[in-house]
Amino acid sequence: GTWIHGLGGSGKTTLAKLLFNRLAPGFAHRAFISLDAGDGSKQVQQHLAGVLAALGASNVNQQLTAAQLLAIFQDFVRDKAVLLVIDNVWRAEQLDGIL
Repeated sequence: GTWIHGLGGSGKTTLAKLLFNRLAPGFAHRAFISLDAGDGSKQVQQHLAGVLAALGASNVNQQLTAAQLLAIFQDFVRDKAVLLVIDNVWRAEQLDGIL
């Protein structure tokens, strides 16, 4: 994966969106999500459900547990070219339910 980090207002999100928009046409499965600073595991779980839906996975709903969503995500992306941009990550723990 590729990480973009720096001071607030330095253009990280703008660069991420530019790269996503340029690379996205080459991927059948792609998603851009933006987290909020206060997002905890429940919100990240909801983001993961949204990512799965955006990537084209079926049978995904908000009632699934984090473990179930992660298993579906891992199974879905296996052997696929996937472009996933996660913007505005404030804490590594926010990615625990995704990566």
